[in-house]
Amino acid sequence: MQINNLISQIKAIFKNTLLKHDKRCKIQSLEFVAALICSIVVREGRVLSISALRHAVMAYTCQTLSRSTFWERLSTKKIVTLLKMLLGTLMSDLCFKLKISAEILETLSVKSIVLLDSSTFSLPNSAKGVFPAPRNNVAPAALKLHALYDLFGGIIQWFQMTPATTHDRKAFPPFHHLVGSLVIFDLGYWDYQLLLDMIRSDVFFLCRVKSNATIKIVEVIEGIAKTCIGKNVCSKRLASFRGDIVECVGEITIRQTGESFHSRVIGFWSREDGQYHWYITNLKVSAIVIYPLYRLRWQLELLWKAWKSFLHLDEIQTADKNIILCVMLAGMCAGLLTGGIGIATISNEPEEKQVAFSVQKTAALFIRIGYDLFKVICTNLRSAKKRLIEMIILFKDELYDPNYKRRNNSLCQFKQKMEMI
Repeated sequence: MQINNLISQIKAIFKNTLLKHDKRCKIQSLEFVAALICSIVVREGRVLSISALRHAVMAYTCQTLSRSTFWERLSTKKIVTLLKMLLGTLMSDLCFKLKISAEILETLSVKSIVLLDSSTFSLPNSAKGVFPAPRNNVAPAALKLHALYDLFGGIIQWFQMTPATTHDRKAFPPFHHLVGSLVIFDLGYWDYQLLLDMIRSDVFFLCRVKSNATIKIVEVIEGIAKTCIGKNVCSKRLASFRGDIVECVGEITIRQTGESFHSRVIGFWSREDGQYHWYITNLKVSAIVIYPLYRLRWQLELLWKAWKSFLHLDEIQTADKNIILCVMLAGMCAGLLTGGIGIATISNEPEEKQVAFSVQKTAALFIRIGYDLFKVICTNLRSAKKRLIEMIILFKDELYDPNYKRRNNSLCQFKQKMEMI
């Protein structure tokens, strides 16, 4: 049973990373960090306060912690370092995937499908000296989390935390994380040199085309007349054809270096906007799947929403940098744990249920199992593991979109398009 193996793996990861006795601490690092992560969903009042976290950690560990002791421990770099180590191990070792991924990845000829995006998390105004926000009159302080999300693994593969003023393009993951994979990203990362570097590094990409981009058509595949060769893909001349799908090869010239390269450019006619929506990719697959494939990027947006709604990472009430990092890292660990548990739980379910997997529903699961997971990590009681598995199985049906039989989600629509080619 995969969920049984995953729970044993999670327990081993925590112990190998955190099991080190410290005589100075009443609550050892293993218990403290595990309690912090598993209680991140607990909230008192309208926001996630440090006081609420302290009460939750005390309830989980059955130990009394004064305000000053708890604050001092969170504000040290030691806990931040331990959480980073734990998060890194979870990202590398939790590798369960939905079984439907094998056929899809083989058809696309890619190693994996990863989604790249960033999201800002609000902070109190007093934190603007550490994490300034671009709009001082609206939200003076905010942290931006850049992340690479494995679509079929349900976990983050890479992340970077920066002030909200940092442009997305300056926080792009190293290419060694992406070789052989398809990375889907939005216009925040649009850059000609980046596209060329990805082609040279054997990285597959899919992105919207910026409306002011200069991409000259050098070959027409379908959808428009060959008289369009030499025109810009964003030219109004192309809108007169109004075919459902336009596919061509475009030439892009990098102004700073004078280098040029070719790439597939595919347009989908929008009746609402009266124009084409253009996408650029080096993926060799039928044009019909490009639009539903790009729509899968929305799964990462749902992840951000889940982390803010259920893990309360948009409600941090402190200006201390180390405490902010502690809470964010603990929340990310919780997100990885619940994502991995969710994928392992449904990996053997029928295909119609696998494509109905809900990121938000999975994050909500942590509210139900947080305490039981803590008991498994910090004790050797067989009954604790048995109860955790029973709880996961009990709430298994809540991991799916409740309307999946009446309404197709983005993954289901993509799967249907894949079956057409």
